[in-house]
Amino acid sequence: MAGFIGMGENQECRALRASDMAGSSDGPITISASVGMRGANLATDVLTIQQALNNVPFDQGQPLPLLDEDGICGPKTKNAIQNFQLKHFGWPGADGRVDPGQQTIAKLNELAGASMALSPAELEAARVARVIASINEALRCVTAAQANLLAASLAVDQPANAPSLLPSFSREARMLLANRHFDIDTYPADQRGPVLGEVLQVYDIMRQVFQRPGGLWGPQVFAPDKRAEKKFIAFTFGGGFFHSGESQDEQGVNVRFDAIYLCRRLDGQIGEVPVIVILHELAHFVSRADTIIDHAYGWYTRPRMQALTPLKKKNNAQNYANFAFDAANGRQPIGL
Repeated sequence: MAGFIGMGENQECRALRASDMAGSSDGPITISASVGMRGANLATDVLTIQQALNNVPFDQGQPLPLLDEDGICGPKTKNAIQNFQLKHFGWPGADGRVDPGQQTIAKLNELAGASMALSPAELEAARVARVIASINEALRCVTAAQANLLAASLAVDQPANAPSLLPSFSREARMLLANRHFDIDTYPADQRGPVLGEVLQVYDIMRQVFQRPGGLWGPQVFAPDKRAEKKFIAFTFGGGFFHSGESQDEQGVNVRFDAIYLCRRLDGQIGEVPVIVILHELAHFVSRADTIIDHAYGWYTRPRMQALTPLKKKNNAQNYANFAFDAANGRQPIGL
């Protein structure tokens, strides 16, 4: 049987929010003295502001990457303060410093209070809505990956300099993403088409995952982790798609092999990381003979990703996540 695969805190593609860590507070955000440029920068106050900024929604000025919560007001913390101020007050209010009782800390409290004002039921409904939105976006990415690979398959056997009426229909344009993420043209000419077909087949099976019956919290593929386990963001079993109806008992809970479990920590991921996590786990889930594993993490420009051999790229879950997102959006995911 395929092995358990979980994306957790020790993964390089993680992006855990500060609220998942010790030291956060449920009370009002207060400081005793100024923090930032030309501020007093007392360690406890700096830590408070670092935690507050890290907990701001990404579309409201959250620093990317997240700040180190070390109580040291260095250039990154000062820049994060100023960027947050620019987002909400423009240049006139962007002095790079947070003062007690002034507009910056008031805005941080306003954003924190907006979520605190929700009832537990409302918070859970909002969480489920965000998970559903990420699943729907993952489906859009898979569909875009299929379309991109089908277009590439029409050009893969053409010579590199094949004429084209429009640049967008050239062989180079059609093969751009396939080469970016899977190095298709590095294979011998007679292997390029079959390898491209193998990659396409992975996405074809991914598409079938979304056709399974059932609602989000029923006996379907995407399911919540019911165990008291905070270690993982999401997990599945390699090749679980091909083990319908099989399961095992873990901590008194029946865990299915034919499911992708989305843990509560998924909701704490910044930006578009939840979509990447779902695509990443999908690649493991639909892997025949458990061949798609983890060789490297991060966006394709990362040195460790670029250093992978073509074969390892074809068998690396992160490459499938990146290709699909790139095909749908043409850019790097926010937060990855």
